[in-house]
Amino acid sequence: MTNKEDLLEKIRNANCWPKIRDPLHLSILNNMADKAFSKNSFEGYIAAVAIYHQITSDMIEILIEDIRFLTQCSLYPFEIVFKRRKNPMFGALLDELEHGIDFKQKKTLLSNCNKLNQVRITMVHKLTQQVGGLGLAHQQAKTAKDIFDRIFSLFDETHDYFRADRKSVV
Repeated sequence: MTNKEDLLEKIRNANCWPKIRDPLHLSILNNMADKAFSKNSFEGYIAAVAIYHQITSDMIEILIEDIRFLTQCSLYPFEIVFKRRKNPMFGALLDELEHGIDFKQKKTLLSNCNKLNQVRITMVHKLTQQVGGLGLAHQQAKTAKDIFDRIFSLFDETHDYFRADRKSVV
């Protein structure tokens, strides 16, 4: 198949579009994070924040795939090959998203992702420096959960927008 045929097939076939690889698994993880949070324990709060962060990372990767796909469509007949990093760090994902095409609420999404990352860094990497016990951990985890909920909403809206935009290309 030629690049043109490949591209047209991807555009016409919604199953070829970037998507969450296993939405059920992410839903299960989200439920696990919520259950861990509701345990009102230090380890539950840390687990919840770590899971929210990982789900966010996966959502950012999906948006990057959306942007790459739209970029390929817009550059046709020229072909572009994107370097795929193996296990990119969260900051690298945010940097790639930031330097991709613009979309509504991009700055808000990136800001929330950075806030979530800061909460995670504080809770996990500065664990030995934490003073304040369970109350502080609860506050930080609650902040992370609220931020994650906003990120999820922004992701969902943006991913749907990208999918709708691709339909107009067909």
